[in-house]
Amino acid sequence: MASPQQDDSSRKTPSNPSADYVRYSGIGVQFAATMGFFAYIGYRIDLWLGLLTVFPVFLIAGVFLGMALGIYRLKLQFDTPKSDRESES
Repeated sequence: MASPQQDDSSRKTPSNPSADYVRYSGIGVQFAATMGFFAYIGYRIDLWLGLLTVFPVFLIAGVFLGMALGIYRLKLQFDTPKSDRESES
Protein backbone atom coordinates (compact mmCIF):
# COMPACT_ATOMS: atom_id res chain seq x y z
CA MET A 1 0.00 0.00 0.00
CA ALA A 2 1.32 3.45 -0.85
CA SER A 3 2.15 5.87 1.89
CA PRO A 4 0.25 9.18 2.13
CA GLN A 5 3.43 11.07 1.22
CA GLN A 6 3.61 9.33 -2.16
CA ASP A 7 -0.06 10.04 -2.83
CA ASP A 8 0.44 13.76 -2.21
CA SER A 9 3.41 13.99 -4.56
CA SER A 10 1.59 12.19 -7.37
CA ARG A 11 -1.36 14.60 -7.35
CA LYS A 12 -1.39 17.23 -10.02
CA THR A 13 -1.68 20.83 -8.98
CA PRO A 14 -4.93 22.43 -10.13
CA SER A 15 -4.46 24.73 -13.08
CA ASN A 16 -6.09 28.06 -13.73
CA PRO A 17 -9.35 27.40 -15.65
CA SER A 18 -9.18 30.67 -17.58
CA ALA A 19 -5.60 29.94 -18.65
CA ASP A 20 -6.70 26.53 -19.90
CA TYR A 21 -9.61 28.13 -21.75
CA VAL A 22 -7.29 30.58 -23.50
CA ARG A 23 -4.79 27.83 -24.33
CA TYR A 24 -7.36 25.47 -25.82
CA SER A 25 -9.11 28.29 -27.68
CA GLY A 26 -5.79 29.26 -29.24
CA ILE A 27 -5.14 25.68 -30.26
CA GLY A 28 -8.60 25.48 -31.87
CA VAL A 29 -8.12 28.73 -33.77
CA GLN A 30 -4.69 27.56 -34.94
CA PHE A 31 -6.17 24.26 -36.17
CA ALA A 32 -8.98 26.03 -38.05
CA ALA A 33 -6.59 28.58 -39.56
CA THR A 34 -4.26 25.83 -40.78
CA MET A 35 -7.13 23.99 -42.47
CA GLY A 36 -8.53 27.19 -43.92
CA PHE A 37 -5.18 28.32 -45.28
CA PHE A 38 -4.50 25.08 -47.14
CA ALA A 39 -8.10 24.89 -48.38
CA TYR A 40 -7.75 28.42 -49.77
CA ILE A 41 -4.44 27.56 -51.46
CA GLY A 42 -6.08 24.48 -53.02
CA TYR A 43 -9.05 26.58 -54.14
CA ARG A 44 -6.75 29.11 -55.81
CA ILE A 45 -4.80 26.35 -57.60
CA ASP A 46 -8.06 24.78 -58.85
CA LEU A 47 -9.27 28.19 -59.99
CA TRP A 48 -5.98 28.87 -61.79
CA LEU A 49 -6.02 25.47 -63.53
CA GLY A 50 -9.74 25.66 -64.34
CA LEU A 51 -10.54 22.53 -62.36
CA LEU A 52 -12.99 24.13 -59.95
CA THR A 53 -16.07 23.39 -62.06
CA VAL A 54 -14.96 19.86 -63.01
CA PHE A 55 -13.57 18.38 -59.78
CA PRO A 56 -11.82 20.52 -57.14
CA VAL A 57 -8.99 18.06 -56.52
CA PHE A 58 -6.54 20.58 -55.05
CA LEU A 59 -9.21 22.05 -52.77
CA ILE A 60 -9.92 18.61 -51.35
CA ALA A 61 -6.19 17.85 -51.11
CA GLY A 62 -5.67 21.19 -49.35
CA VAL A 63 -8.36 20.41 -46.79
CA PHE A 64 -6.84 17.01 -46.02
CA LEU A 65 -3.30 18.39 -45.93
CA GLY A 66 -4.41 21.18 -43.60
CA MET A 67 -6.19 18.67 -41.37
CA ALA A 68 -3.14 16.40 -41.25
CA LEU A 69 -0.81 19.28 -40.40
CA GLY A 70 -3.28 20.60 -37.83
CA ILE A 71 -3.46 17.22 -36.12
CA TYR A 72 0.34 16.99 -36.20
CA ARG A 73 0.59 20.41 -34.51
CA LEU A 74 -1.96 19.30 -31.90
CA LYS A 75 0.09 16.20 -31.20
CA LEU A 76 3.24 18.27 -30.79
CA GLN A 77 1.56 20.68 -28.40
CA PHE A 78 -0.05 18.00 -26.25
CA ASP A 79 3.07 15.82 -26.13
CA THR A 80 5.21 18.70 -24.86
CA PRO A 81 5.48 18.59 -21.06
CA LYS A 82 3.91 21.58 -19.32
CA SER A 83 7.23 22.70 -17.82
CA ASP A 84 8.73 22.95 -21.33
CA ARG A 85 5.79 25.02 -22.59
CA GLU A 86 6.12 27.46 -19.69
CA SER A 87 9.85 27.93 -20.28
CA GLU A 88 9.26 28.70 -24.00
CA SER A 89 6.85 31.58 -23.36
